Amino acid sequence: MDSYSIITPVKDEKGNIEHTISSVVNQLQLPVEWIIVDDNSSDGTDLILNDAARRFDWITIVKAENIDSNDYSSRVVQLFDFGYSKLRRNVEFVSKLDADVSFTSDFYFSILKEFDKNPQLGIASGHLTIGNVPEKLPITKFVCTRGATKVYRLSCLKDIGGIVSFQGWDTLDNVAARAKGWDVEIIAKNFEHLKKEGSKVGNRLYSHFRTGYYNGAIPYLWIYFFLKIIYVINQRPYFVGSLFQLAGYCKARLFSRRSPFPNYVVKQLHKEQFSMLTFNFFK
Repeated sequence: MDSYSIITPVKDEKGNIEHTISSVVNQLQLPVEWIIVDDNSSDGTDLILNDAARRFDWITIVKAENIDSNDYSSRVVQLFDFGYSKLRRNVEFVSKLDADVSFTSDFYFSILKEFDKNPQLGIASGHLTIGNVPEKLPITKFVCTRGATKVYRLSCLKDIGGIVSFQGWDTLDNVAARAKGWDVEIIAKNFEHLKKEGSKVGNRLYSHFRTGYYNGAIPYLWIYFFLKIIYVINQRPYFVGSLFQLAGYCKARLFSRRSPFPNYVVKQLHKEQFSMLTFNFFK
């Protein structure tokens, strides 16, 4: 089975990082190297990381560069890219792994086995669980792998030009891969997220505005976005969340007017959104 490396951006994860380290060091198939990018942790995370690096010579801790980014999602990509630049071994696969997850000892073995079975598989992840309850996956052929345990075939990652440093990167990389003819899959191998995803992006209303801005920046098909915010009306904060998403969407469409993603990715996304609209309308 082919070799793999792991890159983990981390900041102030003292309460979780030991679970992640334990999960990785107990893998049936170990990575050839694990680059952990410490984003100036101040809660004692660095002490845990340094102890792990002393015990395992394939773990390397690097301090993050000064990165001018106020958006958490963009910063994660920049930290991943910095870690990628520090890789020293040639591998077939690279994993972006969060510092607040845990999984069984056969996790990476199982995922890499699926890559071996399907040469066209470009991106895969495990199946998210929270409180040991598996995430309910939507019924669609357009899979969205989970950013917390993402594994890339290196040739696919290069083919899509790497990860775009923008909110929604962990959705649009799947779209980019499909546009290039690669398969994308969530593997039936669970991983536990030890804290709620998105907890670092701010309060709920700001999160709605941020989502709308991202949807407008791509941009989403307007009818797809409209139906999406209609659905959000029934979620807390009722109605207000939809207004904030609409405000973010309008700001991106009317003032920014520039998609951060390549045109071929936008075209593929529109194709997928139109397909989902027609599927739900005619089913």
